[in-house]
Amino acid sequence: MKICIVGGGATGWMAAAYIEANLPDAEITLIESPTIPIIGVGESSLPQLRNFFNELGIDDNTWVKKCNGILKKGNEKICWNGGSVKDDRFKFTFWYNDSNKFDTWLTDYMSKDLDKESLNDQLYDQSGWQGYAYHLDAEKIPLVLKEHTTRVNHVIDTIDELPYGYDLYLDCTGFSRKFVQGREFVDLSKKGHIVNRSWVQAFKLDGQPYNYTESIALKYGWQFNIHTKEKNGAGYVFCSDMCSEQDALIEFQKFNSEFEPYKSSEPRLIKWQSGFLKEPWKDNIVAVGLSGGFIEPLESNALYMIQYSITALVNTIKRGYSSATYNKMMNRIWMFNSDYLLHLYRLSPRTDTSFWKYYSISDSDKTLWQNYLKFNDKWKSLWPSAIWASVGVLYNEFKYYEKINEGDI
Repeated sequence: MKICIVGGGATGWMAAAYIEANLPDAEITLIESPTIPIIGVGESSLPQLRNFFNELGIDDNTWVKKCNGILKKGNEKICWNGGSVKDDRFKFTFWYNDSNKFDTWLTDYMSKDLDKESLNDQLYDQSGWQGYAYHLDAEKIPLVLKEHTTRVNHVIDTIDELPYGYDLYLDCTGFSRKFVQGREFVDLSKKGHIVNRSWVQAFKLDGQPYNYTESIALKYGWQFNIHTKEKNGAGYVFCSDMCSEQDALIEFQKFNSEFEPYKSSEPRLIKWQSGFLKEPWKDNIVAVGLSGGFIEPLESNALYMIQYSITALVNTIKRGYSSATYNKMMNRIWMFNSDYLLHLYRLSPRTDTSFWKYYSISDSDKTLWQNYLKFNDKWKSLWPSAIWASVGVLYNEFKYYEKINEGDI
């Protein structure tokens, strides 16, 4: 099989490396534009990213060091209950609900004088299965993979038409979707994903790197803080229908006024439409990574979705499955991801702005615990039962939990 990959960012090079490792007879060409910049904001990962590099035979210390990475223990939610930055904080760590240990903890939490953080103190094991992930400079991933690959024909060129003579083309051109224009788009803004912009900027670190991704709820969205060895990659993710780009920039700059820009960086605006292609693989062109879809940065899902779109594609080819099978797999993981992210918004008690009022009319407390029961296989679920339980603890939302054993949900 002759495969042409168009796009030389993290997606393109991750695809090239994974195809080289898993399709040994494939002829691989990667065409990279000399002028199109890499987005480079997906710097917080899930533990599954470690699996990707391990499968390629690249040692953790090697690729993490070259990407200025640090160990990540989880994600800290700040102000999602409407409190202050100082007092309204809760960590989501990578713990897993083995032997239903959450149920025992919750019994103690409800009957004793315990705080929320005791969940992590008692149940989180960093040395356990997939107990940590990384913060990294994602734009450096291609540098690592270029050194690792040996069979990739690397072409530097800007093209407007796909070159002739390949069996399969991978569109890794990001939000521009250069070679998959006109395909049916599943618009998730109609299902509640209304954030569609982000002001991003790098700041100098104030002290040592923090190994939790900070997600700070603001007026019309939320801000992420992602520390690598050298900087804090920050961004205000917001809804432009409820807050102008200029007003969002003012809020972003005011919130971060005490921090000094990293290497004179300036705020940069990123725009997207939340959703995904219903048929990312059509004919012999596959939309991979951001060209296939994007919801938003919450919960570090962007790099994972890039990874999944690549590994699922290769597995589909190896097993002789059809493009329809691949498309079904991608549709399913997009909707599963959407469901989890929406629960984080809808269960928040905040109603202080039009943004948070929009989500307050939704009823998700019952489905929260339905998903807790449904996704109890940590080996197969992107968001297993433990992460749903953490959402319940974040918001002290247990109204339906007691009905579990009664068979009502």
